[in-house]
Amino acid sequence: IIKLNSLYAIYEAVRNHAGLAMLPDYLASLDNNIEVCMEKIQRPPVDMYFVYAEERKHSNRINILQTFLTDNFKTSKF
Repeated sequence: IIKLNSLYAIYEAVRNHAGLAMLPDYLASLDNNIEVCMEKIQRPPVDMYFVYAEERKHSNRINILQTFLTDNFKTSKF
């Protein structure tokens, strides 16, 4: 068992034949040698939070980033 806290490190471990892992589709699709398996299995939902400083509440940059992340999570298959 390998425990990693970086999606990219997990991707690199799988890419280097370390075994199976759960990867988001945008990472798994980077390499044609990564084979999707157990795609019928549904994982339990995970709560995610978008956190920023209170004084940035009305920031246009924060708004754009939040919209970008929300739109991409809707189309991504984690």
